[in-house]
Amino acid sequence: MRLTAQTGRLAFAELRGDWLRGEDLPKLMTRGIVIGLSDVTADEGWADCAARLRTSGARLGWSERPATTVAPDFRLVRLTEHAFVDVPAIVQRWRAQRPGAPLVVTEAASIDDLEAALRAGAHYASGEMSASADNGTAQPLPPQVLRVHRLLQHLGREAGVQQLSEEIKADVALTYRLLRFANSAAVGASREIESIEQAIMLLGRNELHRWLAIMLINSADGRPAARALQEIALARAQLLEALAREHGDPRPDGFFTLGLASMLGVLLQMPLARAIEPLRLPEPALQALLESRGPWRPHLELALLLERHKANAAEAPALAFGGIDRVLELADHAWAWAAASTADLRG
Repeated sequence: MRLTAQTGRLAFAELRGDWLRGEDLPKLMTRGIVIGLSDVTADEGWADCAARLRTSGARLGWSERPATTVAPDFRLVRLTEHAFVDVPAIVQRWRAQRPGAPLVVTEAASIDDLEAALRAGAHYASGEMSASADNGTAQPLPPQVLRVHRLLQHLGREAGVQQLSEEIKADVALTYRLLRFANSAAVGASREIESIEQAIMLLGRNELHRWLAIMLINSADGRPAARALQEIALARAQLLEALAREHGDPRPDGFFTLGLASMLGVLLQMPLARAIEPLRLPEPALQALLESRGPWRPHLELALLLERHKANAAEAPALAFGGIDRVLELADHAWAWAAASTADLRG
């Protein structure tokens, strides 16, 4: 949680109320740590513990109303505690009962429920970042996504520089972003890149494909959870590439695209098979994504375990990648890189 908070994000966890009595706990707190509590007691000792944590920068919240003068920093709403999960109705009822109190909604069963909570007025929400199993209606693709789709298809068909540059130039925002990227320190051009044709020649087809895949996930702007989804996709992609290098795989850059592709169905609100079609992924990537098998699947499974905070379950599969400590180190670097990259994409 400290590592997450130090990147400028909020770090949320749920703890039992009696955990606050740990003498060393205040030393671990920092601004940005948010703790949801269960089994809140009302005695004076607990109130003193809560005060010390708040002084250290933490924010505390709970759902019940203990007989204490300590007021929560937010109200905690657990969706699984409600018999009928009508997310907007639950959030609106809590807002009516506790007007003005910030709401943190947890245990959303899907990205759809999570975004419904945010739209209904929750300040923050957490839960499964996957699409609803019963949501079979694909959303129409916005124009910027269609443009990137066409470019990826042109690349797959070995289109020439002129055709690629004309397609890019038809989108002012895409033109600006590609020129900015080509002139960035990450590319390290020896002279200023002034045209799209120069940028394409400088990057080459493989790097242009990677950049377009990143632009594809950036097309989900406008949704309540857009930034979180984009950051997860970038962190997963970076981690998978790092795991592939650690494992000695001959094509580690392909794992970066695998990580991005694994989030496209949720990001673009369509079936995964359709979302990844223009990427023309290699067979091991398709096996990992669509059939949950193949030589690339263990890398993805390990990343998913870490995202779900199942470090204990990840210990055995992590042995193939240098052990759990090494894998956690790679994951920390991946999340830090993703946070910086997400901010840069919004430029």
